[in-house]
Amino acid sequence: MTQASAARPVSARGRRPLLGSLAWARAALLAATAGPAAARAGRRDPRLLVYYGSAGQAAIAHYDIAVLDSAIAADLQASCAPGGLLLGYLSLGEVHGGRDYAPALQREGLLLEPNPNWPEARLLDLRAPRWRERVVEELVPGILARGFGGLFFDTLDNAEALERRDPARFAGMTEGAAELVRAVRRRFPRVPLMLNRGYAVLPRIAGQFDMLLGDPCGPPSTPPPAPTA
Repeated sequence: MTQASAARPVSARGRRPLLGSLAWARAALLAATAGPAAARAGRRDPRLLVYYGSAGQAAIAHYDIAVLDSAIAADLQASCAPGGLLLGYLSLGEVHGGRDYAPALQREGLLLEPNPNWPEARLLDLRAPRWRERVVEELVPGILARGFGGLFFDTLDNAEALERRDPARFAGMTEGAAELVRAVRRRFPRVPLMLNRGYAVLPRIAGQFDMLLGDPCGPPSTPPPAPTA
C-alpha cells in the first residue's frame, strides 16, 4: 500500500457483491475448518467464499468457509456445509446509513464525515469507548445469535488512513482499532476472527486473530456458483 492510498479511507465492501476464490494462509484455514489434525494430515485446500450479495445462498453449502453479510436473509444452519464455517461481516471503521444501528451512532456522536468514496457510509471513531462497547456487547453477540460461527472484520484500514490524513485530529486511531479487535478477542476467545487487510493494525494484534484476507477490491459479481472441483 502506498502512502497516497493509505491516506484515503477504504469503502466498506458490504454494499456490493464480491465473489472470492482465494488461496492464502492454507494452514490457518485448515485449522479453522477441521482442527490441527486435519491440517497435519494435508487434506485438500479449503474452499473459501466471500460474498456480500443477497441471493444465491444455495451455493454456500459447497464451501468450507463462507463470509456473508451479517444481515443476510437466509437460514444459515440449512445453508452451511457439514463442518463448514460461516463468518458474519462487520464493518468496524465505518457504517452504512442503511444499517439499523446507524441512527443510534449518529445520536451518540460516534460518526465522522462521510467516506469520500461512498457518501452513504460515515466514518467511525475507532477510539471511542462507546463504539467498542456496542461492538462487543451488542453487534457481535447479535451476529453470533443469528447462527454465524465466526466474524469477519472490514474497514480497519480506515484507522491508518485517517491518522495519516490528520495526525493531530486522529492521533491514536490505529491503536484504537487494535484495542477494538483485542476487546472482541477477550470477550469471545474461541470465536474465529478473520480480518480484511488493516495491515497497519496487524503488528499490534499479533495472536489476536485467526485469518487474514487480502481483499483485491475486485468488481461486482453475480450470485456465487458452486465450485466445479
